[in-house]
Amino acid sequence: MRSRLKTGPARPAFAAAALAAVLVAAGCGSSGNSGAASPSPSATTTSPATPATSASPSGSASAAPAVTNGRIDDVAVTGDRNKVPALKFTAPFGVAATAVKTLAPGTGPMVAKGQLTTVNYTGVNARTGKTFDSSVDPQFKHVGQADFQLTDGRLVAGFITGIVGQKVGSRVLIAIPPKDGYGPGGNTAAGITGTDTLLFVIDINGAKTPLTRAQGATVAPVRTFPTVTVTDGIPTAVAKGPGAAPKAPITEVLVRGTGPKIARGQTVNLQAVASVWRTGKVVTDTWKSGGAQSIAVGTGQLIRAADAALVGQTVGSRVVVVATPPLGVKATADVTTSDSIVFVFDLLAAT
Repeated sequence: MRSRLKTGPARPAFAAAALAAVLVAAGCGSSGNSGAASPSPSATTTSPATPATSASPSGSASAAPAVTNGRIDDVAVTGDRNKVPALKFTAPFGVAATAVKTLAPGTGPMVAKGQLTTVNYTGVNARTGKTFDSSVDPQFKHVGQADFQLTDGRLVAGFITGIVGQKVGSRVLIAIPPKDGYGPGGNTAAGITGTDTLLFVIDINGAKTPLTRAQGATVAPVRTFPTVTVTDGIPTAVAKGPGAAPKAPITEVLVRGTGPKIARGQTVNLQAVASVWRTGKVVTDTWKSGGAQSIAVGTGQLIRAADAALVGQTVGSRVVVVATPPLGVKATADVTTSDSIVFVFDLLAAT
């Protein structure tokens, strides 16, 4: 989510609060930080730059009567691909059902549901005519392509509808009513009410199918670290540490993937399990909650040990990282400031 929407190019994509507590670097404004809902198309209310399908905790903006008789052909869009688009329409505008218009057809492969897509986007509130988020408009301070996995429950439904079936290279206009957007609660942080139609202009720049789990040759670990239990190919538990935790971070590869090597600044789609060395308690498990996440590595958005360890690994790998204090995160009921955390990452794709 590298991407500025939910999982943008420079923002951690972990939606689970527990993961944010132990993995995301302190002070990093990203989709992994909890807080107000953001204006982008993500389905979780996690950070100011991440779109949510549910109402923000502080309540929705004051709703105006819904407008539902609009036609997508009444919205004119000008401007070059991957640049700030200009939308011209009469506000308030609204539709009863999600409508999609291909503004410029691409020539690349067709995008399928479940794929990881790389896009630029601009979102406009059709009631007010105001842009509420954009990956290409500098006023939003997160210019850069965004990665989104087109999976139900991860993004607003209308965003998925508008992209699936399009070809890479296309520019698409989507009109999304509340039922396929943020729902009756709206998104207070973005000024979106429960009756607002949203307009998105999306430039589809890439699509790939990520792995579902680590895939490659099993590697015998060199150093001693907690035993990782794998069930049906998926890490499910991490044992309590064998004795005292190491004084410095360690990294071990359990599965060596055959995919491309991950470079600093790339966005990695991954699954993660994190446990406390001292207790063996799992404090984050994206396999069970939140699903695969996308996060830019080597950019200071992760706890230092994890951030450094993932750069240079290959896609398809399963990597264990033991992060030692100071972790740079706040203490919780399960994690103290003197604890070491054991991370097990499955690296599924990189863009």
